[in-house]
Amino acid sequence: YEYMANEINDGLNEMSYKRHHQEEYANKRARMDARDYRLHKVNGHLFTTIDRNQVLLDTGIPISLGPQQGWYFMHEVHPMSQAYMGVTLDQLSQFVNAPIDVLLGTDVLKKKCILLELNRERISFSTQPLIRSRHEFPLSLLMGVPGLNVDVSGKACEVFLDTGSKLSYISASFTKELLSTGTEKDFYPGLGEFETAVYEVEISLGDLAFTLRCGVLPTLLETTLSVAGKKGIIGVEFFEKFAVQLNFPGKTISLRS
Repeated sequence: YEYMANEINDGLNEMSYKRHHQEEYANKRARMDARDYRLHKVNGHLFTTIDRNQVLLDTGIPISLGPQQGWYFMHEVHPMSQAYMGVTLDQLSQFVNAPIDVLLGTDVLKKKCILLELNRERISFSTQPLIRSRHEFPLSLLMGVPGLNVDVSGKACEVFLDTGSKLSYISASFTKELLSTGTEKDFYPGLGEFETAVYEVEISLGDLAFTLRCGVLPTLLETTLSVAGKKGIIGVEFFEKFAVQLNFPGKTISLRS
């Protein structure tokens, strides 16, 4: 209410009027617990547009970034930081080579059930699960960042699930018997830009088997992940293969082909 009062005192702009009308309409239809937006990939990263803001979805970062101290979304004002590990939104925009108005990290995302359907270009935020699937697996949370158990080239390991990573990554120990398909540049907050060899890697999750293009974890990042008990990162390509529901409150992940 304080946020809305400040908006009224400052004068509602066109987007604020539209948002309030949309929420009033949704309230009349008793659909206040769910929101659908367009999901699209920009330079290998997952974006959605919310109130004309270009929003980068990043489950690998535990805080959200925005130009203002608070950002209003789904009837809640979410605190926004101006930098993560010394990296600002402007710098991230340069790395991604696309404008970023808001970065949604897991401090906001972990409160919701999120269904990402990249093949349908749709993302849904809800307070309840939106799909049921026999392919449902436990989702662990470490400082809000999701993780899951997979098999990499037949070896069981734990990995982080990072919607902000255009590449997937594995420990160098998994690549000894693999042939590189080339190299690719990437970046990571705190590390900056780096170049990595890329491999086609067989991954399995339960009875689902698929191939992901994986880079090799930089030494510093591999050390950081190993402390957390993780051996890799599953990135954006995973969301091209399945519709993925991240039920953060229920700590499960559901997949649908």
